[in-house]
Amino acid sequence: GRAGAAPSTGVLAYFAALGVGYIMIEVVLLQRFQLYLGHPTWSLVVTLFALLVFSGVGSALAQRLTGRDGRLPLGGAVAGALAASAVSVLAVPAVMDLVVGSALGVRIATAIALLAVPGMAMGMPFPLGLRMVGGSAPDALPWVWAINAAASVVGSVGAFAAAMAGG
Repeated sequence: GRAGAAPSTGVLAYFAALGVGYIMIEVVLLQRFQLYLGHPTWSLVVTLFALLVFSGVGSALAQRLTGRDGRLPLGGAVAGALAASAVSVLAVPAVMDLVVGSALGVRIATAIALLAVPGMAMGMPFPLGLRMVGGSAPDALPWVWAINAAASVVGSVGAFAAAMAGG
């Protein structure tokens, strides 16, 4: 079917921020794990695998979340995702230093463990936002999917450009 009226600017900004934010964190983590795992291919496979699996777990968990007042805990999910991502990005180097000399399997398992919590937290804001939009303006759902996808593409280009400029 055709998309209905575009949602509010705030809703579009929320889904755009999710797309840009997720991909930027993903790119940072890909770069962090590249040297640790010994090859860019290992970094790509392990990081994408772990983030996608654990984001899916977070998404499934988000479907069960509702506040005491019946509202969706959207703000808490976003704050949790930001906090978990920041802690992960900051903690990864310290943990890597502890196991950097270990066998590849140990390093892969450690990388997956390091990505579990931020992956789950990062998987919650999108489905909660979809539920909110779907409950109040279901015709706007194609718009939020589209803006999120476009923002992910723009964010990935921006993240790589920023990484190259920043070294």
